[in-house]
Amino acid sequence: MKTFKLSLFVTLLLSQSLMADSSFFEISKENRSKDVVCISNESQANNPRVKQLVSILKEIDEVESGALTSTDEYPTFLGNCFYQSKIPHTLRYIPVEIMGIIQGEQFDKIHKQVEIKENNPDLKFSKKKRRKELLKTELLITLGQLIEFGYLLSLPRNFTKWDENGLWKNAPKKFAEAWTKPPKWDKDGWVVNYISHPYSGSLYYNAIRDLDYTPLQSFIYTTYKSAFWEYIVESWVETPSIQDLIFTPIGGALIGEASYQLTQKMKKGGFNFLEKVIVTITNPTYVLRHGYKTK
Repeated sequence: MKTFKLSLFVTLLLSQSLMADSSFFEISKENRSKDVVCISNESQANNPRVKQLVSILKEIDEVESGALTSTDEYPTFLGNCFYQSKIPHTLRYIPVEIMGIIQGEQFDKIHKQVEIKENNPDLKFSKKKRRKELLKTELLITLGQLIEFGYLLSLPRNFTKWDENGLWKNAPKKFAEAWTKPPKWDKDGWVVNYISHPYSGSLYYNAIRDLDYTPLQSFIYTTYKSAFWEYIVESWVETPSIQDLIFTPIGGALIGEASYQLTQKMKKGGFNFLEKVIVTITNPTYVLRHGYKTK
């Protein structure tokens, strides 16, 4: 009997901690005659064996009144509760069997959820896929930077403030100076320095943040892409800019994390029209990678 009580007690504790569908054991420390087992309507509806065992306990209540607890004791619980002490010793295996069935079902559900998450690439990036996506993202962003550089070359020199004459003739010298002299405070307009560059930084940031990288890792990547632009791409025609090296990664991380969190919040309920417009503007890298899917 002691062994039975010990196994029952262990089962009670396990069941109480692992049950997610409201079925539970309640153990009274002061009066063990008040120990209660409660089986939810959901558990009874989902499993014929549980329903059958509960019907046996109900029959016991009809023979020995008092096995069922009063509805006043658990007014919000949807199901049936029974006092352990009112169940005959020969039938006390029933609550243990019921909770064992429910507990097993819960473990099965958890196992299936883990399998789904591991096997579904849309839910979580595996390390291998994340590395592949990172390389793909790096190539696309670098290509985008080169295309942007080509576009800037087509703009009037009074906008870019690059040399009017001898642009390519002086390019090797400019490139060498970028690596041998400190960056300078540029004279670009505030829109370019304090809006355009931080926005570009947010695109770098979210391109990586969306791959399940941390805010710090995303910030480091944004800093790297900012330096890549200043020292590898634009350095052929212009000395690296102090403002750009500061505000692109810092502003990009602040705007990027805000837009990332906003995107996560909006996608939970599905994007409505206004939210699609917002996410397209604030987090276009998400739209390019996922469209408007929420998973």
